[in-house]
Amino acid sequence: MLNFIDKNPRCEEAHFGLSQIYFSLGVHDKALSHVEKALEIHPKEKHYLMSRALYLFTMFEGMSKSNLMKSYYNASEDAALDVIEIEHNNLVALFILLNLSCKARAQLDDIQPLRPPEDYAIRIKDVSEYLGYIAWAEIYISLDKDEEAEEVLSDL
Repeated sequence: MLNFIDKNPRCEEAHFGLSQIYFSLGVHDKALSHVEKALEIHPKEKHYLMSRALYLFTMFEGMSKSNLMKSYYNASEDAALDVIEIEHNNLVALFILLNLSCKARAQLDDIQPLRPPEDYAIRIKDVSEYLGYIAWAEIYISLDKDEEAEEVLSDL
């Protein structure tokens, strides 16, 4: 596939396909690089935007506290918001934002989320009642309130 991309550097589908392969292999920096190239060619393609958000979130999740962590947090949040701009009720993007917000509140003193996680849980529940319960359970778990999380899930 790399030979194909060398000969066809503006083939967005090839860059996206390669990004998916690299991501599944755990080579996140190369996955991000190729999805960014696909986005240079087709900047509003929602699948590319969603993949970029997911890759950045995965990279952020894999970090320990560092100066880079804040930049990956911000990039992941921005990427998820790019998806929301195109598809307002995208559940994957809403869950990324919810998880970022939970993590910032629970573990990262120097990062202020755009919205509290409860706002995202409400939006998720408006789209899918079932997933809304999952979102609320995630919030309780992030606050070490396991009993409340179990109670929410028992309502399913």
